[in-house]
Amino acid sequence: SRPVPAVPERAGGRALLEKKPIHILDVQAEENVSEVARQTGERSRLAVPLLREGAAIGTITIWRDFVEPFTDRQIELVKTFADQAVIAIENVRLFNELTEALEQQTATSEILGVIASSPTDIQPVLDVVAENAARLCDANDAQIYRVEGDVRRKVASYGNIPIDLAVGETRSLSRGSVSGRAILDRQIVHMRDMMAEREEDYTDAWRVDERLGIRTSLAVPLLREGDAVGAIMIRRTEVRPFTDKQIELMKTFA
Repeated sequence: SRPVPAVPERAGGRALLEKKPIHILDVQAEENVSEVARQTGERSRLAVPLLREGAAIGTITIWRDFVEPFTDRQIELVKTFADQAVIAIENVRLFNELTEALEQQTATSEILGVIASSPTDIQPVLDVVAENAARLCDANDAQIYRVEGDVRRKVASYGNIPIDLAVGETRSLSRGSVSGRAILDRQIVHMRDMMAEREEDYTDAWRVDERLGIRTSLAVPLLREGDAVGAIMIRRTEVRPFTDKQIELMKTFA
């Protein structure tokens, strides 16, 4: 379901903001009655916040189509349901975190295994890094570039975005691309929406991204003793910025 803003005059919004149950005897008698409440015929309503470590993370709301206040026993029962809902949400969050940690550990083990099995051949390592970066960061693709003089050479690619630059081909090293800017500036470049940027600021990438439908990109420089020797970049075909966790994970892959 789509998140609903916490509107102060609504019971659910007040429960979130005040972090306590909000009991309205007759919704229709309140000022600023919402159109939804008018259409559904809500009368008595009770909203109880879901509290996790003192922070309100949601609400549980019940209502009647007739005027009759909820009893103290019913309010306590809803508060119990709210506590149980918080436990369920927390369990899911912890499970997801554990799953992410196991996936990252598996990816790291896989990369280290490839390094150990082919210490003189870098290509299998770059390929598995690109694959895991795209998969674990929920990106459409991943690209790895190495610096060769004044050009950047693509050395690995994984994903489902049509290829504009094949592995082995080069492009000039400039700030006109996301990966080039990350290399030259020696810092992470997080492009939340390329189509919201000025074309003249990204002359090497803007038209390409427009044609391929690329919106969000993240490039992390490969740094060795302070020098940028390349970059790893992941991309999405929708406007969906990468999370702080995904950015940290990309730094690990770099």
